[in-house]
Amino acid sequence: MTNTEVGELLPARDVIYFFNGFASGKNVYSPLTAKLAPYGKVIQQPPASIFEFKKGVDQKILDELPNNSILLSHSGGCFPAIEVAKRGRGRVKKMILITPPGLSVRSTDEWFKSFAKHTVSANIPPFESTIPIDVDFVKQLASRREQLVRQGFDLTKVDLPDVLTHIDIPILIIYANKDPLVGLPDKNFLARLGNNVKVEEVNGDHYWLVRHSQEAARKIEEFIK
Repeated sequence: MTNTEVGELLPARDVIYFFNGFASGKNVYSPLTAKLAPYGKVIQQPPASIFEFKKGVDQKILDELPNNSILLSHSGGCFPAIEVAKRGRGRVKKMILITPPGLSVRSTDEWFKSFAKHTVSANIPPFESTIPIDVDFVKQLASRREQLVRQGFDLTKVDLPDVLTHIDIPILIIYANKDPLVGLPDKNFLARLGNNVKVEEVNGDHYWLVRHSQEAARKIEEFIK
């Protein structure tokens, strides 16, 4: 994995590790990272592959993780962010999860069907725009689904409230009220969250932070300062 740094590291400012989603390349998020640069050094950590999330986080990230780091993540990028928060205990100050998997119970098959349909209709460039969003993209996605299912990828086993009970830092979850991909949290989900977890609803779909980067940057700034 390689890092992409945005902005300069200034004295007494935070380091923001941004774990972006599996489907989109770093350029998709550049408007957001540019807006966050004044608040610290933004290090974008794109996942090398959707297949690699089960291998765990690159040890290099943990070795270089400074004190008082802030973890920012979107969609599938929430998986490595949560693992860093658990394994980097004592060095992570706050964590932000934006439209994370696990908000609602969905089968792997449902998730991939929603992902293909929503990503195509959303017109968000995937993978650095090297793969066009068309029928071929959906076919590749179907192929990935079969491989992931064989590897044991099952979103019905992502119990987000239970996972977060083992992380005692301030956490912000942002979910979009029109997100067909990860769904909406129900009352039981919200009731099981600890007092250290704040939940905010925004008006938008799974790519809210891409479409509304100014609003996203403002909410992130309010939480981290």
